[in-house]
Parts: sequence; C-alpha cells; structure tokens
Amino acid sequence: MKSAKVLVTGASGFVGGALSSRLLENSIPLRCQYRRGNNTLKQLEHRGAELVQTDLSPPLNSTPQYQAMLENLVQGVETLYHSAAYVSDWGPKEAFVRTNFEATRLLFEAAQKAGVKRFIFVSSLAVHGFGRHRGSTEEGPWYPLVSHYQSSKKMAEDYILNRSEKNAPMACVIRPGNVYGPGDTTTTFKIFDAMRKGIMGYIDGGRALTSPIYIDDLLNVLLIAGSRDDIAGEAFNITSGEVISWREYLELAAGALHVRKPSINLPKWIAKLAGHLMNGLWTVARANKGPALTPYRVDMVINDYNFDTSKARTVLGFNAEVSSREGMIKTAESYWNTRGNP
Repeated sequence: MKSAKVLVTGASGFVGGALSSRLLENSIPLRCQYRRGNNTLKQLEHRGAELVQTDLSPPLNSTPQYQAMLENLVQGVETLYHSAAYVSDWGPKEAFVRTNFEATRLLFEAAQKAGVKRFIFVSSLAVHGFGRHRGSTEEGPWYPLVSHYQSSKKMAEDYILNRSEKNAPMACVIRPGNVYGPGDTTTTFKIFDAMRKGIMGYIDGGRALTSPIYIDDLLNVLLIAGSRDDIAGEAFNITSGEVISWREYLELAAGALHVRKPSINLPKWIAKLAGHLMNGLWTVARANKGPALTPYRVDMVINDYNFDTSKARTVLGFNAEVSSREGMIKTAESYWNTRGNP
C-alpha cells in the first residue's frame, strides 16, 4: 500500500465521503476504506486517494486473513477517522454488534499495534437515548436505548473512551446530531421526495426539538479533533446550536424546495402504537426490510432532542457556521441538480 497519513473508514457513505473530499482539498495523503463502491469513490481515486475495498465486520471466528487485512489497512497511518457503521433501525442484533462494536474494537487494537497517533470515532447523539433532551450535555441525561444501532454504538464508545485514557492512540468521540447537506441521499433527499409527493407529515404536530448539523460544520470539527493530541477519552456533542423544532425544520425544507408545507399530522399515541405493532409484525415475519414506522423513528421525533455544544466550543473552538435555513437552501440546490430542476 501507499504511504497514507490519514485513513477514513466508510468512505462510500455520506459523512466518510465528504470528509475524504475535504482532506484531499488540503492535499493530505489519504487512504479510504469502503465496502460497496459508488461514484463518490471514483472521484476520490481520481483526485489521488488510495482506495481499499474490504468488509470491516469480523468473521464469527477471527482468521489470520482478517487480522492481516486490518494490519495492512492501518499501516503507515497517523490519524484514523472511523466513520464506517451499520446505520439502521432494523436488523438483527448480531449484525450491529459485529459491525459497530467488534469491528471498532479490533480496528482500534490494530491501530494501537501499528502506532497510529489519533483515532477519531464518529458516533451519534442517539447513544443518549430518546427522552427530554433540552440542552443535554455529554454527561447526560441518559434514556433507554430502543434500537440495536444505539446500543452497539454505545458499546463501541465505552470501549474507545475507556481504552484511550490509558493507551495510545489518542482517541476521542464525536457525536453529531442529524447530519444533512448536499449529497445526503440517505435521509434528506428522501424527505424531499416525500414532500414533492405530498406524503410528508408531522407526528404530534412536529413540536419536539431536533438537532441538525450541516455537513460542512461537522467536517470542520472532525478536522479540528484530528489535529489535537490533548483530548484523549473525551466525547463531544455536535449540533448547529439552534433551538429548532421538527415543524420549523421541515418548513425550512419545504421553503427551500419551493413546495407546500406538510399538512399531514399523526397524533403521538397513534404513531407510538403503530410503531410497536409494525415492529412486532415485521419481526415475526422476519422481514429483511423494516416497516415505515419503528419505535426508534417515532421516539426520535416525539421527544425533545436538543443538546448543549458548549464543551466543543470551549475545548475545540468549534462554532457552527451554517444555519438550518442556509443549509437547507444549499441541500435543495444539490437535490435539484441530482433529480432534475423543477
């Protein structure tokens, strides 16, 4: 393999791909790990990134081939951004544990043996659970975790933070809120599609607070963390810093798209009942694809989800630069360029 100062895992994903692109803009020798290819990766390779296609999820019984893969992947790396993850609210527990916890643990151990200096773990505010979050800090409060995604990310966080305080590499955790921006085909573009079709709506009137973070602002804080050697064992909650409800957020999206605001509203109790019933039925049927509503999706939008970012401001000097209004306009422009202008 080439000599690469920085490794980004999950480079085919929204965050990993955007981070890789930003690093290349800074002329940093880069290695990108991915599992499934896409056009973003072709562009990264054309710009000089070294691409490594491999599955980080370990086999049920560790093999010499898997260990050798990890050793080669981290060889010559100084800073490692681990953004690869199984992100879903549906699927078997074992798959989440293997991908989000076991792979993280084994990657960290390989990085440790190889002398990697910095390990930046991209987690999620969802590890706090869903409850009354109004200005919640990195210390809590904590609520029950309703999905395997949340619990497996929390397991990985706990491992990284506990090990980092005692052993190299310097490791920290970045917990972003709801990441959006140009190219976000996983979430925001799907919301836009639903709005255009007139089938997007609110639950409980969209009153609950949410925690958006524009992709460029997240990249800024990731680069700051990757340049520091004094934040071992620290976790940072990252949002735009705005106090904004789901209704306000979706109305900004509708305005940026120049479509009608959502008019559908589902009462909270009906949404919760439907989420649990559908989750149960789909589980019994062993469906590969999840239902339209799950307890995770419902809980995320009916509970306040607002977090304090003063620690990131104080320790990292981070300040979000892009408001949700500005971010939605930029994201809508990207959407129309992809889908075709209205």
